[in-house]
Amino acid sequence: MSFLSSLSGNQKLLLGATLASAAGLFLYKKHSSCCSASSNVQPSITIATSGPKVDYSKKSKQEIETEFKQVFQELKKFVLDDIKNNYEVPKENIEYVERILDYNVPHGKLNRGLAVVDTLLILNSYQVSEKQFHSACVLGWCIEFLQAFFLVADDIMDASITRRGQPCWYRLNDVKMTACNDYLIIESHIYKILKHYFNEPSLYVPLVDLFHEVTYMTELGQLHDLRSLPPNVDKNESSTIPFHTFNIQTYSLIVKYKTAFYSFYLPLYCGLILSNKLDENIRKQTFDISIAMGEYFQIQDDYLDCYGDPSHIGKVGRDIEDCKCSWLIMERKEPEKVKLVKELYKQLNLEELYKSYEQTAIQSMNQMIDRVPDFINKDIYRTLLNKIANRTK
Repeated sequence: MSFLSSLSGNQKLLLGATLASAAGLFLYKKHSSCCSASSNVQPSITIATSGPKVDYSKKSKQEIETEFKQVFQELKKFVLDDIKNNYEVPKENIEYVERILDYNVPHGKLNRGLAVVDTLLILNSYQVSEKQFHSACVLGWCIEFLQAFFLVADDIMDASITRRGQPCWYRLNDVKMTACNDYLIIESHIYKILKHYFNEPSLYVPLVDLFHEVTYMTELGQLHDLRSLPPNVDKNESSTIPFHTFNIQTYSLIVKYKTAFYSFYLPLYCGLILSNKLDENIRKQTFDISIAMGEYFQIQDDYLDCYGDPSHIGKVGRDIEDCKCSWLIMERKEPEKVKLVKELYKQLNLEELYKSYEQTAIQSMNQMIDRVPDFINKDIYRTLLNKIANRTK
């Protein structure tokens, strides 16, 4: 039985209105002028309050993460059973879909998915029903499916070699360009899961709209990234590279759209929805904090792409070879030229500059968090910030 069955008809309508407001308000700076007045009203319901509360403060971080991971197995079984029972798919292809999911979805740090759970628990003083916890896990895994979809596609576009310490999915001999269809299957599972676990139209439609909007924003960020260097440019001929396009405006667009929305804003926002903490002021501050975290996270990625140990970070960095518009500057493709670029970075003291930036960024984000009203537990932001602060992979 889904958690929706514990709600009355009026509660479902109110929750649907809440989620509709969530979807419509997603882009703060883009759409703030057209937000309805109702978005400022604090909803009067709490999701899935029936049933005994569980004190999750008595559970260790590892126990909570284990419970979260178990939900992946449940969701995988659901989508595979759905294929088996409702579509004419041969057994070997169902097994292939299972392999797609096992290889690409559950092996990351799971920060995005767990952020939904952390937000729910923190905002409710770790006292939530099992149904509330489960619904947070489901939404968290939807974000992890979204992440897997993006990464499989991104690895193909970037001709990446490894991901999470193993060969990129498309590089497997029996996969190759079939991966282009595989990442679409991963994405489709998000909406299968949402429809099954949030099956009231008043809930399902706004959630679908929210995830579609986040996906679209991230795809636009990928567009900014890929087109920062026009495709007709010879990367091996520096005279043809339009370095004037590598500016802070282009970089800011890439960071905001490609990283911040789905990695930070979406998990925090889902946790706020589940905790009945939708408030226009909180939403705006969550947006601003998420953009700041996304910028910091992407600059970390750019730094680690150059200076990180591939055996530790789980992938081989290619930003220099690919002339990416990154926080560091770009140059040539040959190994000896890559070495020269890294030497140039050293001469420019970019490592020290990065370390200085990192401490300033962390301090600035903590100051932003301090400005959040006291009726929201600020640990929802600090917990997420602590997961990425000073990371090495």
